[in-house]
Amino acid sequence: MNGSATALVIFQEEDRKTYETQKLRPLLKQLDRYLADKEYLVGNRLTYNDFTFYELVDYNQLLIPGLLDDYPNVKKLHQKIPLLPGIKEFLASDRSPNPKHINGGPAPWGKPGQS
Repeated sequence: MNGSATALVIFQEEDRKTYETQKLRPLLKQLDRYLADKEYLVGNRLTYNDFTFYELVDYNQLLIPGLLDDYPNVKKLHQKIPLLPGIKEFLASDRSPNPKHINGGPAPWGKPGQS
């Protein structure tokens, strides 16, 4: 991930609320206005940035249900990415990461094939 991207990793409820109300929601509001006349983050073409966006928003949504309800343009882009050809098939496959494991899940220990 690039240095400007921040995922929600807050352990205290008070800290989560501060992050959500003072940082995350103002950024989503600004992004929602920016996306009003765009298909993707960089105008009308899909770029790497859209995938990074999808992942970060997805993580935050897992931790803050209903996060995108007030941001229809952000929500539209977030819903579009997993429906793209190739992405849709990957997410439905057994190669897709478990969404409950934000950081990829536990690492296997021992010899290959053993956990």
